[in-house]
Formats: sequence, structure tokens, C-alpha cells
Amino acid sequence: ILITGAYGFFGQNLSKYLYTNLQTSSYIYNLNGKKGVDLKNEEQVEITLKDFNPDIIIHLAANPRGNAGLEAMLDNVQGTHRIAILSLRVRL
Repeated sequence: ILITGAYGFFGQNLSKYLYTNLQTSSYIYNLNGKKGVDLKNEEQVEITLKDFNPDIIIHLAANPRGNAGLEAMLDNVQGTHRIAILSLRVRL
């Protein structure tokens, strides 16, 4: 399982829940800055998706600054679009 935004509020709680409650072996991986992958960098994201090859992607990464206007909106929309397109490109 690949979780983007695993260090955010929802991501941390979901990661803990999955780690505690999954009956099968799974991987929980963060696709944000703390692991050195920037969602704005298409090449980094594609390489990570190819290397990790997750069965499931839970995309929670977001720019939470809702009052930051266009920049926050573009981060969120483009990040979601990038994850979707690259998942198809690497055939996940």
C-alpha cells in the first residue's frame, strides 16, 4: 500500500490503523518530502511508482492551506492528476 501524505493528519491515522489491523503483510510508504519524493517532480514520482509497484495507492497528500488560493489549488489538482496519470503509465 502506498500512501501519499502519510505524515499528514489523515495519513498518520490511516497508517496506524492499517499497520494495526491488516491481517496480511503490506507496505505503507510515504510519497512526500520525508522520503525525498516531491509530488511536483514527475520523474521522481514515476521512478518511485515503478520501483515500489504498489497494489494500492491511497492519495492523501494535499496542500492544506485552503486560503492560499491558486497555488494551493494547483498543488492539489496537479498532484492528484500526476498520481493518476503516472499510475496508468506504469500500469499499476
